[in-house]
Amino acid sequence: MRRPAARWMQVSRVGALFLSAGLVWATTSVAQTAPQSAHERGTALYERTCAFCHGSDGQGDTPAGR
Repeated sequence: MRRPAARWMQVSRVGALFLSAGLVWATTSVAQTAPQSAHERGTALYERTCAFCHGSDGQGDTPAGR
C-alpha cells in the first residue's frame, strides 16, 4: 500500500519535468528567433517601424512617404 506522501512526490516530479521541458523549449525558441548582431536588430526594427514610409532603401519615395 502506498503512502500519501509517495503520491505527492510522483506528482511533483511530473510537474517538475513538464516545467523544465517548457523552460528548455522557451529558451531555445527565443534563441533561434532573436537576431544575433546589432546590425540585424536594427534592420529588423527599421523594417517593422520605418520602411513603410521611408522605403526599404531609406529614400522616402513610397506613397506614404511623399
